[in-house]
Amino acid sequence: MYLPALHAKNKLGMGLLNALCQEECGVGSIDLWVEPRLWMGFHEAGYLAAEGMAEEALTVLEDSVSLLESAMAIRGSVPISCNSPWLKDQVWTATEQLCTPVEGGKGQRELFITNGKNDCFIISPAMYAHYLTTKQDDQWYTRECRLLDPIREHPRYLACVERVCSLTQKVHK
Repeated sequence: MYLPALHAKNKLGMGLLNALCQEECGVGSIDLWVEPRLWMGFHEAGYLAAEGMAEEALTVLEDSVSLLESAMAIRGSVPISCNSPWLKDQVWTATEQLCTPVEGGKGQRELFITNGKNDCFIISPAMYAHYLTTKQDDQWYTRECRLLDPIREHPRYLACVERVCSLTQKVHK
């Protein structure tokens, strides 16, 4: 069942990120907030799809997939900053890693964004691929995947799934 409060909460979260940065967060760049923006973007697509706003849902999904592709284009270790005037001295590091294979499968690419202490964001294309390809799940990151059902057969949706799935296996040495 679709919960309208979650849609409002998602908009509030994005609004807070944009207010913190005093501009639209991360436009044209990968910054400290890329992981929360990805999370909110993929879920916003589901909320819009559930509301019957297929065109808007597909546009948000395509934008989110493009952002994921930009993040996963990072090779090696790269400094990541924040465009917020309050956090201008914050510099984190984005590092491409291959996670340990599960049950004899291939290792999956992930992007770790750390601050050199104990704080870390992890961007996992495999998690987003699972969210897009699973129809019903109780895992914390996919429990709302059923919201995407109204757009699952659309060619633009299928193209996004293909793009995300292709990111899970690309490993550069």
